[in-house]
Amino acid sequence: MNADTLMFMAGAVLSLLFSYVPKLESWYKSLDSVAMRLWMLLLVFVVAVGYFALTCSRLIEASDVFCTQEGAKAMIRYFFEALIANQITYMVSPQIKRKKA
Repeated sequence: MNADTLMFMAGAVLSLLFSYVPKLESWYKSLDSVAMRLWMLLLVFVVAVGYFALTCSRLIEASDVFCTQEGAKAMIRYFFEALIANQITYMVSPQIKRKKA
């Protein structure tokens, strides 16, 4: 699996986790809209930096990301792709309403 597909999927999965995992969802929905966006931005950034660090340390093999300046530029592009996937997934996934106990 190449890096852009992996990052795209990571962005979508993060969105789904924060939408459907009960305790995570209730904490996330308690934040204001700016904080929600910033948390997602931070988490997607952590995933992108983590992936790049793992490829640089050679713990994982990536055919399209190398520990070079060009590889870093590619990861910046993949970061934005993951962010777009994250926000699109949030917009199109049905939002559930949980009853408070």
